[in-house]
Amino acid sequence: MGESSRRAEVTVRLGGTLGIGNYPRAQCERVAGLTLMGDAWDIPRAYAVDLRERVMAAVADGRSIAEVARTFSVSVDAIADWKRLQARTDSLAPVVHHIGRPRALSPAQHELLRERVAAVPDATSREYRDWLETEHQVIVSTSVVWRALTRMQLTRKTVV
Repeated sequence: MGESSRRAEVTVRLGGTLGIGNYPRAQCERVAGLTLMGDAWDIPRAYAVDLRERVMAAVADGRSIAEVARTFSVSVDAIADWKRLQARTDSLAPVVHHIGRPRALSPAQHELLRERVAAVPDATSREYRDWLETEHQVIVSTSVVWRALTRMQLTRKTVV
């Protein structure tokens, strides 16, 4: 059974110990890549950019990846990921993963809305929504417009 299949099942027994499947806590920390901090599981953080740079400099100097991994206490897979990241982005900075649904209005559309509010300050959210649809072919709900105005710290009248 591979490590990835062991990660899927986390069992918490009240009054007992934390574990994954039949593995005790000490093995769970190693197998799942999670760290037990107090009484809660914590997702590991990305390695610092300076460490990544030192690791990649050692690899560039001709040392084997396995040797560098042992020296810096990182995995061989992490080094391979960093090589791909560096080739793709010319940077070793960790990739930021955005969670959730993207906003319905782009930053440019937010700016258009801000300008419209400045030009017509007494319009309702529904009127702003209708303006976005007719003038800019952006179809959104009144709630989206309301939330965008709230993020811009602009209060509006309610729909009448």
